[in-house]
Amino acid sequence: MAEETYKLTYFDLRARAEPARAMLTMAGQKFEDIRVLPQNWENLKPGYLPDDEFERVQCNSILHTLNDLSAFVSKNVLLSELYKHCPSPDNIDELKEQARYELRKTSTFIQGLSRKGSKFIFGDKMTAADITMFCSWMLIEPVFPRSKSKEDWLNKFMESMETDSKFAKYLQERPDDILSRAAT
Repeated sequence: MAEETYKLTYFDLRARAEPARAMLTMAGQKFEDIRVLPQNWENLKPGYLPDDEFERVQCNSILHTLNDLSAFVSKNVLLSELYKHCPSPDNIDELKEQARYELRKTSTFIQGLSRKGSKFIFGDKMTAADITMFCSWMLIEPVFPRSKSKEDWLNKFMESMETDSKFAKYLQERPDDILSRAAT
């Protein structure tokens, strides 16, 4: 049986990829270290980014905002309330309220950047921001159900994602994760 090999693609910088490069090397794991030069980045990553340069910047802003939101909600609410990975803190109700506030603030921010009346955030083309937004909300939905949301924009957005043929196919065919398997 052939040894597994991996491809690690990142900028020609140490930055975020350096720990992975170090661990793969120290573990004796063969991997292809693909180092991308800035001038070649656009050719490698045209897929799920908006066509407009300004919207690409906004897309990145949304991605960073969702990353911050997910980290906050995971650390302060999901680990104890959903995953039961740690005991609930004494101030869990306060943390949940703060998380609700952050959810509303993030949704309002993204809604403000979205094109009015469009299927997705930046129009009719799905972007990385749309996919990340959907996945972030699905992660936190067991604790903060969308059905209780009074945000029409968010509900319409989620429905647009769920009914997109390619994305719906992905959702239907993806394997269960540990939480899904535990629920059955």
